[in-house]
Amino acid sequence: MKEQSSDSRKKTGLILVAETLDNRVLKISRELTGVISAIAGESAANSCFVACGDDITAQATELAQTTAIPVFAFQGPDLRLPNPEAMADAVCKVAREITPEYICFLHTTCGCHAAALTSVTLDIPCITAVENISHEDSGPLFCRSLFNGTIKMRLAVKSGPAVLTVLPGAFKPSKTTGLPGSGAEATLKTTSQRDTGFTPVDVAMGQGGDAALEHADIIVAAGRGIGDRENLAVVEELASLLPNATVAASRPLCDINWMPYSRQVGATGKTVSPRLYIACGISGAQQHVYGMKDSRCIVAINTDPNAAIFSVAHYCVVEDILTFLPLLAEEYKRLKNPG
Repeated sequence: MKEQSSDSRKKTGLILVAETLDNRVLKISRELTGVISAIAGESAANSCFVACGDDITAQATELAQTTAIPVFAFQGPDLRLPNPEAMADAVCKVAREITPEYICFLHTTCGCHAAALTSVTLDIPCITAVENISHEDSGPLFCRSLFNGTIKMRLAVKSGPAVLTVLPGAFKPSKTTGLPGSGAEATLKTTSQRDTGFTPVDVAMGQGGDAALEHADIIVAAGRGIGDRENLAVVEELASLLPNATVAASRPLCDINWMPYSRQVGATGKTVSPRLYIACGISGAQQHVYGMKDSRCIVAINTDPNAAIFSVAHYCVVEDILTFLPLLAEEYKRLKNPG
């Protein structure tokens, strides 16, 4: 770990903002190296990470060595737990020194909050929920979804730097990050306690994480399209019949307390890859798709023939779940117990 000298300014391509918890760099932060590949090819030259914690030295050094990307490590009393305001302060300090083309956050609760603050503070545009990057002669185009995935939007930055939030799971970590023998190092910066804003004091873990969700062979998932809360019963009944099956949900159902967040599948929930994934009344927003797209077989049931979920499903059923699921359950019972 080296201390930064006052004349160590240099132009960089991207600032990648690593999220941390209790001084641990979260694994999904390394996915941001894939954004470098998507924008600038395989080279990570002229890019850097920003990581925050109250004792981040070891983790920052390890991140720099394993990715061969320099790390600006900010240490301070407000940084042990996720703190988007302090994170934005740190990112803005680095951005003012090294003039990046893009500042990349993860599209998480903390990342989105910090990205918005960074965009306003630096007076630069912000593109959220980036799920893909393509190229034209004018430069990179950033793809995001609208209206639950039914519309795709491609955005370009006309000039100057921009802030991006990147959907977890959208990019895989680059296999060739950094340059061999580049000797990337972590640069330590200390910060004092903030006089304004907020300071996180604790993290409350969700109750009873459902390990069966990750290990189930079959997942029957419900979305907002099921209509009423009482209709969850037909989803649960089907799951109870199938071997090693469990029930999951998309985020909207968790947000309205119909299902616990431990059952959420998606970019901000669990990532699953069962043998069979039955999506019931799920529109197919990219945030959900990234959590289940590696399922071996996907069956989607939706009354909307243009639902985005059908683009990733192996079998598409255009029907009301209250009609289809009871028929499916009865047929399964008949086949299981003939005669």
